[in-house]
Amino acid sequence: MKRTSARLIALAASASLALSACGGDDAEGESSETTAASSEAAGDAAGSEESDKASDEKASDDKASDEKASEGAGGDESPGSESSGSAESDGKDPDPKAAGKIEDVKYEDGKKPKLTFGDKPFTVSKTQSTVVEEGKGDGEKIAKDTEFYVEFAVYNGTTGKEIQNAFGKGLAPLIPNQSQPDALGPEFEGKKPGDTVAIAIPYEEHFPEGGGEQFGFEKGDSVVYLMKVDDSEPTDSYTADDVPKGFPTVEFYDKRPDVITMPKSDAPKKLQDTLLEKGDGKKVKKGDTISVHYTGVKWKNGKQGEVFDSSKMGGQPVSFPIGTGAVIKGWDESLVGKKVGDRVEIVIPPKKGYGKEGMPQAGIKGDDTLVFVVDIVDTKPTPEQELPPQPEQKDQPKEQEQPEKKESDEGK
Repeated sequence: MKRTSARLIALAASASLALSACGGDDAEGESSETTAASSEAAGDAAGSEESDKASDEKASDDKASDEKASEGAGGDESPGSESSGSAESDGKDPDPKAAGKIEDVKYEDGKKPKLTFGDKPFTVSKTQSTVVEEGKGDGEKIAKDTEFYVEFAVYNGTTGKEIQNAFGKGLAPLIPNQSQPDALGPEFEGKKPGDTVAIAIPYEEHFPEGGGEQFGFEKGDSVVYLMKVDDSEPTDSYTADDVPKGFPTVEFYDKRPDVITMPKSDAPKKLQDTLLEKGDGKKVKKGDTISVHYTGVKWKNGKQGEVFDSSKMGGQPVSFPIGTGAVIKGWDESLVGKKVGDRVEIVIPPKKGYGKEGMPQAGIKGDDTLVFVVDIVDTKPTPEQELPPQPEQKDQPKEQEQPEKKESDEGK
């Protein structure tokens, strides 16, 4: 499909907050409105506690600087709060002597778990993590190159503000040796499915090239994650005995991307599809708008496919016109004629996918064969204004009408 990858980039210092792919527009909008206000509130609270004491101990021409210094020091005097320099003058420069401990952060369980930080700003001088709740299962421990999925929330530990809480809104993938920021992934090595982990990362380690301000962080802040490793089991499994020869096997999940494993053979050159489950709903017609859940991977001979996109990470099905060129040819040609309730596996060669150019933003090259597992949730007629423009049909010339013969003209 013509969609960018929904991979978690964990507040990466590059410009896009891919966490919103799981949290949704509401969460992102809420965080942008509340972060600045929370920073002001934290500064005012700390300033009101210590302003008299600070003015007695040290003269200042800039009231705002004093308030931020009090905020970062949490009301305590320390060498870090009195030293010079732009990062240190705001009082939030990580100081090993004054740094907090992740074990002291309070964890609250529930449908939407969260962390709270107490009255003082929480800063760290190096990355810390702790398991706040152990999983109940006996799944395999996470290795360096193991892809796993998490629910998550993100906090500014210094202000105590929740930037985003995406628990219950879908799952995001991580790989310890490929995650961004670099400090995040290694904290999961050896963890198990079901474990809930709190991780605190200094601003400088999380955003080595800067850019955290657009996400509600300033130099000296701590970025704190709460992440639960998904421990769900597949709801359906399709082995080599269940699919036609040459088709990938599938472990199907309700709330996370499916696991699609290729046979030990080269990818087919032609478009292929097969029904994994047969539905009994309405038939999909050309021009309809269909709603689907899907997982898309790249073909790897004899190996598990690399997920480049999945609607399940956002938790909601996606909708689009079908059979009209709004999506790749492999979808248009395979899904028209199917029924609501069908679960379809589609193997799409490059020419029926993204062509020679591929789709670099999703990691798809021009010679990549793609495999999708698609659940058709609904289909309905598409309003005309939503359809792509169609080639205009030229009016056919009308046959010239022959004048009727009059009786008087006969025989002439």
